[in-house]
Amino acid sequence: MTYPQINNWTASQSRDTIDCIERFGSRKILGSVQGIVEATDRSFWPGRGLFMALSNHAYDFEDLHPIDIVEDIATHQEWQFDRIADDQISMEIAGQWRSYSITLSWCEPYQTLRLVCSFEMDPPAHRMPALYEALNAVNDMSWAGSFAYWGAEQLMAYRYGLILSDGQVAMPDQIDTMISLAVTSAERYYPAFQMVTWGEKDLETALKVAIAEAYGHA
Repeated sequence: MTYPQINNWTASQSRDTIDCIERFGSRKILGSVQGIVEATDRSFWPGRGLFMALSNHAYDFEDLHPIDIVEDIATHQEWQFDRIADDQISMEIAGQWRSYSITLSWCEPYQTLRLVCSFEMDPPAHRMPALYEALNAVNDMSWAGSFAYWGAEQLMAYRYGLILSDGQVAMPDQIDTMISLAVTSAERYYPAFQMVTWGEKDLETALKVAIAEAYGHA
């Protein structure tokens, strides 16, 4: 199975997204997205793990590197991935709105497994204040992880760190939760980011879409 590479999200594509959102409205688009995903792949939505079949997989956790577990999971799921280094792996996961680049890395000094889920975003300059306002609101609503806009790279990034101290190891279901939450959060808030930038909608209107997604998948 192959997944599409992340493409440049042009102004015309962004406006197509806004048109789709406005055409259906927050509640109708929720039903539409659910229907499409149910017909294709619902693996990344909360309540269903990306690789729950591996929960009972027999691992010898002694001296097992966390990234080795991630690579095993990616192989099992037939995801495209690149083992960049012993302590880092990147992969592509297809969502409903677009594809997402996910990188997991292990930081030995801090005993932390760090996840970054990113996608390209090039908002118009005059809407940057609105985007930062949206980021503050979205991060305030997020229980775990946070979004940041990396202007130099033109990337929106969701970041989360799993701290493992005193010899703890990352279990498959924990990594499942990390990746599921990352992609779900990106899918949930992507329309809101597009609406406040290219759609030039007010923050309250944009967040209604995200809130509808949250209740729809709770």
